[in-house]
Amino acid sequence: MARGRRWALGLGLGALAVGASCQLVSGVGDYSFGAGAGGGGTGGAGGSGGAEPCAGASYCGLWAVTFPVTGNLAASRTDALAREGAATVAVGEFAGMGTFAPGVTVPSTGLTDFFAVRVHDDGQKELVATYGGNAFDLLAGFAAVDFGGHYWVAGSNLGSPSFGGQTLQGTGIFLAHFGPNVDAVVPYPTPSISGGELGALAVDAAGNLYAAGAFGGTVDLGLGSMAATALDGLVVGFDPVGALRWVVQLGGAGDQRARGVAVDADGSVVVGGEYQSELVHHGQTEPGSASGDGFVLRLAATDGQAVDFRRITGASGSRAVRAVVRAGSSLLVAGDFSGQSDIAGTPQTASDVREAFVAELGPSLATTWHVGIGGNTLLLQAVALDVAGGRITVALRCPSQIRFDGKTILGGGGSNVCLAQLTEAGAPLWAASLGDDLDQTVTSVRALPDGAVVGGSASGDLDLGDLVLQASNTRQEAYVFRLLAP
Repeated sequence: MARGRRWALGLGLGALAVGASCQLVSGVGDYSFGAGAGGGGTGGAGGSGGAEPCAGASYCGLWAVTFPVTGNLAASRTDALAREGAATVAVGEFAGMGTFAPGVTVPSTGLTDFFAVRVHDDGQKELVATYGGNAFDLLAGFAAVDFGGHYWVAGSNLGSPSFGGQTLQGTGIFLAHFGPNVDAVVPYPTPSISGGELGALAVDAAGNLYAAGAFGGTVDLGLGSMAATALDGLVVGFDPVGALRWVVQLGGAGDQRARGVAVDADGSVVVGGEYQSELVHHGQTEPGSASGDGFVLRLAATDGQAVDFRRITGASGSRAVRAVVRAGSSLLVAGDFSGQSDIAGTPQTASDVREAFVAELGPSLATTWHVGIGGNTLLLQAVALDVAGGRITVALRCPSQIRFDGKTILGGGGSNVCLAQLTEAGAPLWAASLGDDLDQTVTSVRALPDGAVVGGSASGDLDLGDLVLQASNTRQEAYVFRLLAP
């Protein structure tokens, strides 16, 4: 990958009052708690002196921001989050006229454009960049990882979006690197309209990058052309400057998708996903069911060779692994299933129409513990997972009610955002449903020692305790919020 091709990125800055006490202060599209002062003093706007954060509650919102959009077919969504010191970088997509910081409004040039916004830990928003094109551009499935103050972003394009001076032609998947300035963008065109996605990224201690996703049609990443039977899974290893090291195709009859990727404590690369009927990798065919099975595949970081494989299956229903993360010396996966599953190590039946799970896997990929979260419709999906401060945080796209730790938790009537936290040993702490009767989705979570940062899109309200995030009732708007969990 060529280095040194750079251009300036526009910046905008706005401020929010933030503190630790749980009283609501609102601005245009942004919400935060007032700053409480000790000893009975007066906090910032709306503050209450000396209030303990989240007193008597399992969690409370600290601040929430939205990225509103206006215009015909307007919508926005946060797709991924990366940490940068005392800030979170949100990447996503938008259509219409997007507002990304107070006084900073940018029109999309294609049907859907890409944005990157830095949200500081005091709630201030700062536009890093927007990219787009003049055709039918679909920049979706973004993923981001933080390494050395720079960011890798991967996704898919349909059309000809422009990344500064470079235009991605046609349909395909891409990998881009940016930090204070953009370094380079590498496109991988595919002739099929179902070009696929690179939706998960991980980086190891040496800076090597690993991407997981799927593709349709044919694609050539530099090691020869590969043809997908339907939709085939894809795992790619890059060096620290983005040069290709190896590629693994996950093929076979039916669809195969790689959903999550992580670097384990021994340096191996672990991939999770789902497949139908069969999964073919490294010349080996893994059997599967027509309704779908989940999988976890361990690869050697040096050359992508298979080390271990586990099929997550059952007597009926569908199963998926949607997120993989390392927690110290442990490996954690999150996913969901209907019918039956052997994620617990022995067959079990979903406690509801669909059940989400968080599980710890040992060196041989066997389950050491798992925790289930039940849902009353097939809508329930475990979509993101992270760990920090001795807590595991899982984000779910959830229905009107979920069941966790023997309790039923009611939410709105539409698609909701649900969160759950466990200890690193798998003991349940709390879970919550945050939506109203409209539609909210969650795409990403970054755990922090004192809570988490969450991103997605919302139409309507998200209830964060004393804090309410208010998005448009008529369109989806991207959001990022931070919560405290004492």
